[in-house]
Amino acid sequence: MRQVGRLYVGNANGLVFVALEGKGHGRQVLLELSHFMSLLAILPDSDLIATVPDDIAAAVTRHIAVSRLELPFKSPVIEVQQYWHRRLQHDPATAG
Repeated sequence: MRQVGRLYVGNANGLVFVALEGKGHGRQVLLELSHFMSLLAILPDSDLIATVPDDIAAAVTRHIAVSRLELPFKSPVIEVQQYWHRRLQHDPATAG
């Protein structure tokens, strides 16, 4: 299975790929991207697949004709935490 990989920061690095390998699904990453939206330029003219979050899949399929499939297992839960300085606590941009 030839794939496009995504470079992650923190604990999210490869959780889905580890789960896939644990179920006996091998992978061959031919390309790693720093941003999901780069898929718009890469996927249309290739035979590659990409494993992405649902919101990214929805955005990509609005712009290019690709098939969207569910994972063959329940994906790992990734906890996201955000931090900001207390002076910004009531700033609408931080949704505090």
